[in-house]
Amino acid sequence: MVTIKEICRTTQGVQISKNKQITEAKTGFKRYLYISDLIHDNNLKYVEDKYPQKNLTENDLVMANTGSPGAVFKGKYGILSNNLFRISFDNKIVNRDYLYNILSSKSFQGVLQKQMKGGIQKHLGHQTIGKQKIPLPPLRTQKQIASILDDAAALRDKTAQLLKEYDLLAQSIFLDMFGDPYKNPKEWEWTIIDDVVELVKGITYKPEQVDNDGIIVLRSTNVQESQLCLKNLKRINKNVNSKFWVKKNDILMCNRNGSPRLVGKVAKIPESNEPMTFGTFMTIVRSDYFNYLFYFFHTRAFRMQIQMQTSVAINQISLPLLKKVKVALPPIEIQNQFADKIALIEQQKALAKQELQESEDLFNCLLQKAFKGELVE
Repeated sequence: MVTIKEICRTTQGVQISKNKQITEAKTGFKRYLYISDLIHDNNLKYVEDKYPQKNLTENDLVMANTGSPGAVFKGKYGILSNNLFRISFDNKIVNRDYLYNILSSKSFQGVLQKQMKGGIQKHLGHQTIGKQKIPLPPLRTQKQIASILDDAAALRDKTAQLLKEYDLLAQSIFLDMFGDPYKNPKEWEWTIIDDVVELVKGITYKPEQVDNDGIIVLRSTNVQESQLCLKNLKRINKNVNSKFWVKKNDILMCNRNGSPRLVGKVAKIPESNEPMTFGTFMTIVRSDYFNYLFYFFHTRAFRMQIQMQTSVAINQISLPLLKKVKVALPPIEIQNQFADKIALIEQQKALAKQELQESEDLFNCLLQKAFKGELVE
């Protein structure tokens, strides 16, 4: 076992004011990387290339210092922002992909999270990272371990991609049967949300109500890519009226978010073995038309109305305004045909989700072995 500081060097990023950032690539400038830029390329920023010590290469790793402290990324290059660390090393001693997997492992992250500094807004710091111990087998063995883990990750990612394709198929069937509601080519009758759904506003809770043994409270972070993500859960004491418990086939909608484009994003509530409630910035949509409405909420017709009604100042849509949003409503007979097709897709998704869980379990098991030094020759 070796400490991180024995084999790696950590360099904190640099804070560069907004007025020195540009949105187009230009000679003499490099990509400026916030933590979100390590996940997607939706908000490109460039700054003058005059920070050689803050340059990230594709051989380096990045770890978040604040925001999502401990999160690890690879494969990017540019100039790091202030809330990120560059982790550099001698690639004749350390294999990048091996190190990435070790630092991402549950074992390492579990130890790291317990040592975070700060209260609500936790952060790392060079010393906390540097004193962590990891196994360091010979370079050849590191590469073998990384290869095994990459194969397991590829299996996991392939199954995750299959789930996305099922969602795309469902959306395609929706458009084929109903047409684009924005144009409404089949001239379905227009109504408003208030006439076809029940809207239930989320609960407000206080910090002293947080209870690790309590009831799950769903928040905007639990709505990811139209799926309910049951990770990073918050729980509050169980003194919650059952009318605020979510039910199977409820649609969970964000009515307030940090980004206006995320207001109105939705996830369908599956069957659950334990009660769950939902927070104040969330709304539950209940309706006999839930299958149709869930996919309608992904259409341009709905998104444009939401954007028009959303308060720019607080990135929020109020319930009275949400109730007035228009919905093109086909006859129930056609909706039922659509629901039958969706049910078949959901069956296939359930099998894929099971395979994904098995792939996740395999990957995590291999990571645990690698961290303990068991996944070696």
